[in-house]
This record gives sequence, structure tokens and C-alpha cells, in this order.
Amino acid sequence: MPIFEEDLAKSVVGLDRSLDLFANRFELTRHIISLVNEDPPAEKILYLHGLGGNGKSLLLRHLEQRCCLRTGQWAAVRDASDSLLLERLTEHGVQVPVARIDFGARPAGENRPQEAFSGLFMLKRQLARYGIATPRFDFAAITYLHKLGFDIAHRVPELFPRGEAGIALDIADAIMTLPVLRVGQQLFQMINVRMDKVFTRRRMQRRVPQEDAEQILTLVPEPDLLHELPRLFAKDLNDAASDHPRIVLLFDTHEAFFGEAIGDPDSLIHADKLMRDEWLRCLLGHLDLSAGIVTILAGRTRPPWSAAPVFPIPERYLDLRLVGHLSNTDAHHYLSMAGITESPMREALVEYSSTAPDEVHPYFLGLCADVALAAGSRLNPADFTSLVDKERDLAHRLLQWTPAEAEYGILAVSACRAFTAETFRHLGQKLDFPCDRSAFSRLTAFSFIAPLRGGTASGSDAYTMHNILRRSLQNVRPAELRRAHEVLVQHYGEREEFTAEMETAYHLSHLDPAQGVAAWVVLMDRSLATGRFDQCRALAGLLSELRIRRDEDRGRCLYRVARAYLGLGHWNQAEALLNELPQGSAHAELVRAEVAFCRGDFERAEHLAQTALALAEGDARQGFLFRLAEIELYQGRFSDGCRHATEGMNSTADQAPWLKLLGEIEYFSGNVNRADTLINQALQEVIARPAHLRDQALHAGLLQDAALVAEATGAWRIALDSQNKALAIRKASEDARGIAQSMHGLGKAQCGLGLLKEAAHSLAEAGRMARDLGDGLLAAKITHSEADVHLANGDHSGARRLTEQALIEFKHHGTPYDIASGRLSLARLMQGRERVRHADIGRRLSVQGGFDVLDQLFSDQAIPSAERILSGLIGFCCGDALGVPWEGKPPQDIALTDVLTARGEWPPGSTSDDTEQLILLAENLISTGGSERAFLTALAAALPTMHGAGPTTRRAVARFEATGSLTADGGGTNGAMMRVLPVGWAVPATEAQDRRELVERMTKTTHADVGAIATAGAVAGMGSWALEGCTVQELIAVAAEELNHFGVPGVEGWELSPDGVSLDVMDTLGAVLHVLALHEEPVDAMRYAVSLGGDTDTVAAIVGGILSCRQNAVDIPWASQVVLSSSLETLAQGLRAKRRAMYA
Repeated sequence: MPIFEEDLAKSVVGLDRSLDLFANRFELTRHIISLVNEDPPAEKILYLHGLGGNGKSLLLRHLEQRCCLRTGQWAAVRDASDSLLLERLTEHGVQVPVARIDFGARPAGENRPQEAFSGLFMLKRQLARYGIATPRFDFAAITYLHKLGFDIAHRVPELFPRGEAGIALDIADAIMTLPVLRVGQQLFQMINVRMDKVFTRRRMQRRVPQEDAEQILTLVPEPDLLHELPRLFAKDLNDAASDHPRIVLLFDTHEAFFGEAIGDPDSLIHADKLMRDEWLRCLLGHLDLSAGIVTILAGRTRPPWSAAPVFPIPERYLDLRLVGHLSNTDAHHYLSMAGITESPMREALVEYSSTAPDEVHPYFLGLCADVALAAGSRLNPADFTSLVDKERDLAHRLLQWTPAEAEYGILAVSACRAFTAETFRHLGQKLDFPCDRSAFSRLTAFSFIAPLRGGTASGSDAYTMHNILRRSLQNVRPAELRRAHEVLVQHYGEREEFTAEMETAYHLSHLDPAQGVAAWVVLMDRSLATGRFDQCRALAGLLSELRIRRDEDRGRCLYRVARAYLGLGHWNQAEALLNELPQGSAHAELVRAEVAFCRGDFERAEHLAQTALALAEGDARQGFLFRLAEIELYQGRFSDGCRHATEGMNSTADQAPWLKLLGEIEYFSGNVNRADTLINQALQEVIARPAHLRDQALHAGLLQDAALVAEATGAWRIALDSQNKALAIRKASEDARGIAQSMHGLGKAQCGLGLLKEAAHSLAEAGRMARDLGDGLLAAKITHSEADVHLANGDHSGARRLTEQALIEFKHHGTPYDIASGRLSLARLMQGRERVRHADIGRRLSVQGGFDVLDQLFSDQAIPSAERILSGLIGFCCGDALGVPWEGKPPQDIALTDVLTARGEWPPGSTSDDTEQLILLAENLISTGGSERAFLTALAAALPTMHGAGPTTRRAVARFEATGSLTADGGGTNGAMMRVLPVGWAVPATEAQDRRELVERMTKTTHADVGAIATAGAVAGMGSWALEGCTVQELIAVAAEELNHFGVPGVEGWELSPDGVSLDVMDTLGAVLHVLALHEEPVDAMRYAVSLGGDTDTVAAIVGGILSCRQNAVDIPWASQVVLSSSLETLAQGLRAKRRAMYA
């Protein structure tokens, strides 16, 4: 009887009827029934394997609906004949819990069978019908969703069985309202109390064991907690087995994990390694088979589980059974039950469907029956003798003999990976074929249409067409299928939902492979950017079904799968994907670059990225340019990053991502105003787009960048507003990592506004989320910000502890910017020289990385400014000028005032050779870095007009001019000490070795005595540390350290001679330290230095230079009378530049 009659109970190919027609397999059926009924339970996994289309899926459906019965009269039932076994079992048996998953089913809503999270929920929903509870899994799943920032109230009703949604929401409330600062045993006790209240209120007995709850709460969601879900589910089933003598789990199309379900040689067969069956092996391996849990799988080939690197299942636990073809006798029996009564036609169909003598292919036989019944008397047995290409010809004959209204429906749904009544109705309306309920019922009655277990997220029943027929129809009627794909692209493109977007990419790939790849890339990039690795897994699985023609597109896709691995920390697996990429391809090099980058080998990462860029061609260069520019940004190679970003921006109409990258480069390099301009330009471009076309991850990222710029300028209210906007976007898109980042930004802005309680709460919540996500670096950044809150509250010890804790993590992750920032923060919490040591580490990393923005964020810990050096130069000159009129006089003859007077050939306000030689040395350091020959040459040229130069200096210069010697032959006077401060200002305070080496070389040019060298080192050292604002007590300690380094005794117990301070280096240094010990303010110190008499200008100049450089400016009453060199400001800038260069 034709299948299109309304009496579907008699349709030979209807869904239920197909089970009625299930032929043979008696031996397998009996074996599986015995697994359900024999005691003790078998401790093996039954694995059915065989070629595609030979009836394995139908066998599993048969087992599910007919054989999962347990009887107390098994001894009598098992003796029944093959033909009566099921009848006897049905009479006496009771249904046992059974659940089935088809891994080859197309993802639909929350039903994505190859993913651990979704697949386990599919099992759970089926088993819930039998009262089986999974408390551990439920608790873990809710914790997983919460830690990833999902909308629990929205997701729970989608995932949990209707009867369990209420308690699941109660569990979520118990978890979500936990105080985020509670940890350890206290936290777990609170969980126990809250869970007890939940279960007591709902009168439920099930509990989550404490050890499991503790582990679940401490695991990060991706990948650790996700990897634990199968084990926890298995433990729950093991417990449930005590209440059920058997629980049956059926798994179909196991080969789909490896992309073999389609069988298309052009598909990316192995690209879906993210979807491999590790979670399934984990589940199976943790099930207690001896407790009565029966597991049956079906796949094309024997599973190589014993050799699996993770969760291997030894061969001894597998019961491998080959599912072969039908015998001729069984095939005839099938056709007879189907309603094909004429023997010649049955003979023709059996012969045509045979692959070998007495081996009939079940799929071909069923399709032959469909064709014969559709054609009726119009088809003769002889018609089958002319068919050559069985797949294509059978598809052609099916359409030929099917009524036109059904023909178009078959063609339309063959374009679908899966379809529902709603999909069918939409296609019918757009393509003008009957699509009412009756037409849909007739369509789903065909043998090549099978239901998908679980339906869709909305509860609709979903169906799929046999893959062999789908592939055949694509070749038979490509034009009609193309129109169906066009309709479906528009249909799914109007829905803003992830699985719909996946379907859009799939259908696009059948219209234009390049467009399909482009759509897939957009989805994968968004999922990577938002940390949605569950979506990454689904997209990796979709790859095997996309039409990908070019190696370049193949590489683009696999590169992103590798990035998903890297995001999960699976570096080795990312590298393994290189085997799937074409040899010498640009994407292969970029994967290597990504791995090197993750492992902290930035130099190699940049080299490989450069190589990848050189191999890339056409539009593909944009992605490579972008990644290379990102690496250069991370390295502080801002000019290179800017150049590559500009090149990329000039080659595309989509400017916003490139403007964002350029803005970040400008920000970190310290050009905050320019960064503000670029980021706002990108924001305006994104906002101008229609909402449904707006890249939400990019939009939120730009708002976060805008907040960073506002922070750098102290505009905390603007920063708070931007972070709130970014947070709202990220919550709407369930971007867990982005939410944590925005909460961090909120906390920083609140701290900047003085809202310290709010800041502490926001940062604590952000820290919890970051730790839950397993993002150690983000968690460390948040800890760093929490230190600022403690500091603002006056808790210095707490701030220091948190900063040190964050620094440990920054070092572990190898992030130079964060380490520099942490060191500068720690410097803020320190005093004196310890502060400078931490600051110098941060400065060095900042300069080496080009992170000039840190100078604005930590202006109090920046490299001392040129203004301070200028203040030191002016102070030196003013001290020199104050002392010149009184040089050589004993203390009692000095009547000092702030009015400068003349002395001999020196007019009022004149400076001496001390200032002139200091300027010569400063110029030499700036221009040559410290060339002895250049210095002596300049000194020799200046000596004829230099007032006050001592005999030791003149003798050394004469020796140089006569012999070219760069080293003097002795000299213990203070001529070198007086000019040496520029060395201290040009070298970082903590670089003692470099400073000493420079001091020794430049001192020996005129004064080679060890005392002259040691005292010059002491003055240079004090000048270097004074520039950092150290106290006079610390400066005196520095001088002692320098003398000790050179093996020269200290000057403790120094006493002033009646004639004043002499030219002897030790006497001069003693006088300087004596003044510093008594006076910290430069003006008073210089006045007192002159009052000591003797070499008044040298002592006052050194003291004035050391103390004045501790401040940006000093109000010196007589400064206006001093004849200052016009080059002082230039010298200050040059010395500061030399000091900064020493950090590079």
C-alpha cells in the first residue's frame, strides 16, 4: 500500500512500522535481552560495529523500544524461540530505565550530543523519567554555569527536566549568594547548611557528599570542572543502580566524534579533535558495570580505546560484535512485511541491494522498498537491472516515482542537518510545496527519515535524513537544493542564537564555500574572544560538514581550533593540529607562533609570526598582520606594531578593530591623548552599526579601553561609566571572562573615587570569577588592585602582602607590564633605598617594554625628572657662587650674606672652575657616554681661560698633551670629586657597578690616587641616590659604602682645621658629610658650608648639588645674582636621557 495514504498505521515505512519490520538480528537481540535479565550482570561494554547503512541505528532503536524489559520469569522466557522471544518478554517484562544518544545527530538548541555538558544533560533528561537523580552532576553543572557567568535563571529551565528546575534554581541560589571572601572549611560548612535547607524544604533525601562538593567548588570551570562532569555523572548512576536492577545506556554513531559520519573526502575529517570522545570514555570507565549498568555502543569501526592517552579502556572490558548485512531470506521476509507481495519484484530488489552473495545491504533494501511502493504498478522488476550507481540512481528513482508535492519536500529537507515541523513548514511556504501537518507526517514516515533523540531546546521533535541519501540528492538535483539552502540561510540568519548562527554558516558553505568559512571564522573568533569554549567545541564539530575548497581556508579554520586548545591550556594538542595543516602553510607557522607566545618565548613567536605573514597572501594577510601587531604590542615593540596595524587598517573597510589596536599601542607607549582619540573613533564606528550587526565583544573591549584612558588621566567617573556599559554588554552575551574584567575595572574606578567599600566588593567578586575561570593572570591583576584599596584604607601591611602575592603570579605568567606595575606599586609601600630598588626593577621593565604609560600611572615612582637634575645643577652653581668670594679664608674671617660680592678677577655671581669642569663632564657623558680622551681634550681647550683650576688638574692635562696618556700619575686633591655629580645623575642609583666603573675612569684622567677615586665615588653615589629623594642619613650611608668598596677608611671623627677645609679629598668629603649631617635643606646647608672656610666654593657646590636635586625646584635667595650657563636645562635633559637609557 502506498505510503501517502492517511492510514499511517499501515504505512510500510512509518517510524513505528520500521521497527515492526525489523528483520533478523535474532542472535544480537537475544544477547542484549540476556544482558538486561541475566544475573550477575556482565562487566563488559557491548560495542556493535559495522559498515554505514547496515542497520546499527535501527537496531539500537529496536533495543530501546522493545528489548529493555526485565522479567522475573527469565528462565521460562529465555527458552522461547526467536520468533516468540519478544512476545514472551513483553507479556512478562517490566521496563528498565533506558537512555539513548545519537552522536551523529545535528546540534539543536541545548541538544549537542558530542559535547560533554550537553550530552550528559540529554542522558539526564531521559533517565529522569524513571526517577533517577544525579545530585553530584546537578551541583557541578550549576556551579559550572555560575562560574562561567551564565544567566542561571534562563539556562536552568532549558537544561533540567521540568520537575527538577525548581530545586536546581534553589541550589543555584545557595551557591550564588555565598560570601565571596569565605574560603576553605567555612565555605563548605555554609554550603552544607544551605543545601540541607533546600532539601528539607522540598522533602528530598538526596545529598551531595561533602568531599564531592568541596572538590567541585574549588575547580575552575574550563577545563577542570568540565572534565569532572562525566565522572560525577557516573557516580550518581552507580548510586542509582541500587534502586534499579538494570540501567541501560545506548550510544549510536560513535564514529561521528571523528568526523566520519558524512564520509565526505573533502571535509576536515580530523579537525574536530576538540570533540573527541574523552568524556565518553571517562563516563564509561567510571560506571560500575557490576551494579547492573548496561552500556551499548554502535559505530563503524572497532574503537581503539586501549591505546587512548587519556581514560584508556582495556580490550578485556569490551564485547565487540560485528553487525553484518541481511541474508536473502531475511531480506525477502522484510519486503513481504513491507507489502511487496510479488515475488519477481522482491527478487529484483534483493539482488539489487546485495553487496555479496547472501549479503543484502539494509539501507539500500529499505530505499528500494520506498521506491517500489511509491511507484506501484508503474515500476517493473526489470527497471532495477539498469541501475549502476546505486546511491545516485536510487535517489533519482525515489524522486521520479514520488508525487511532486512530496518530492519537493524530500529535496528541501535534504538540505537540512536536522529539521522540525516548523522548519519544514517554512521551507514549504518559501518554496511552494505542501507543508501542512499531513504532508509532514507522510515525510517522516519514510524509512530514510529518523527522529533525533531529545528533539530541540524548545521541546519540538527533530528529524534527520539518512546521510547517504542526503549526499546522493545533492548530486541528483543540485539546483533545487541550492534554493533550499538560500531559504535556510535567510531563515537562520534572522535568529540571534548560536545554533542558528551555526546553521547559517553550514548553509552558506553549500552556496559559497568561502562565505561559509568566513561565517564560521566570525563565530569562532567571537567564541574565542568571549571565552565560550563550549561554543568552540561545537564549531570544531561543524567543520567536518562544511564545504572547504581551499587549503588557505582549511588553515584559517584549523588555526582557530588550535587557538581554542591554547585557551584551554592544551598546548601539545594545539601543536598536534599542525599535522592537519598543509606543509609550509602560513597558518601552520602562525600556530607555532601562538604556542611559542603562550610558552613565553616571545622572540620565537615574533619570528614565526613574521614568517607566517610572509607566506600569507591576499585578504588573509589581515589576520596575520593583526596577530603580529598584537605580539609586538605585548613585547613593547610599539613602532613595529603601529606600522603593521596601520598597514592592516589601510587594507580593509572595517577600521574599528585596527583603531582599537592602535589605541592600545598609543596608550601603553604613553600617548594617552592620542589613544583617547583612536579609541573614541573606533567606538563611534561600532556604535553606528545596526545593533544586530554590532560586534559586542569589540564594543565592550573598546569601552574597557576608554576606561583605561580615563584612569590614566584621573577621570574616575568617566572610567566608572565606561566599565558599567561594558559590563552590561558582556552580561548580555554571557562573556564570563569579560564580566570578570569589567568587574575589575569597576573596582578600580570605585577605588579612584574613594568608594572603598564598593571597590572591595567589586574586586572580591571579580577575583572569585577569575579564579573560577582558571584565569590566574586576571586574578593576579585583581589582587594587585585590591592592594590599592588596602592602601587607601591605610592598611600598608595588607597592601604589601597582596602586592607581593600578585607579583608572584605575574612572574609565573611572565608578563613584563604587570611585573613592572607590581614593582612600582611595591615601591609606593616602601621607604628610602628599598623603595628605589623596587622602583628600579619596575622602571627597567617599563623602559625595556616601552610601557611609558606607567610614568603617568606611577608618576611618584617614575625615573627622576630632568627638573630635579636641573635643580641639582642650579644648586651646585649657586653653592659655587656663594663660596667663591670667601675661598681660602679661615672661618673667623667670613661674614656671609646673601649678597654676592666680587673677589679679585671674579665679578659678583661668578662661578669657579668647579662649575666649568662639572659642565664639561656633563657634556662629555651626554655626547660620548664617558670618553676619557674626549674629556681631556675639552679640558685642555678650556684651561687657558678657566679661573681657579688646581695644579693637579693642570699637570694631568699637560701630561696628556705631551704623551697622550689618559691616566694621571697620582693626585689626591679634590678636583675630580668636585665635578663628578653628573655621573651620579646619569646612572641609576641601583647600578652601583656601572657608576663606579664610570667614576673611576673619569676620575683617573686627572686624579689617580685611590682616595680621589673613592671620594669621587662617594659624591657620585650620594648624587644618584639624592636624585631619588633619599634622606641625608641614607646619603651618608651611601658615602660610607663607596669608601668601603674602594678600601678607603671612613671619615668618622672629622674635625675642622683652623684654616678651614683643605683641598685634600678626605678632608673635603669629611666637610661635606659634616654639613649634610647637620642640615637637610639646601640653602642652610650651603650657607653653613661656606662658613667652614677654606675651599668654600667646592664644599658649598657639592652640598648644594646633592641636596637641591632631591626637589624639583629650590628657592635660593641669591640665585638671581648667579651667572648661570644657558646650557643647564639642555644638560639636565641630556643627563636624564642617559639615566633612562641605562634601564634599557
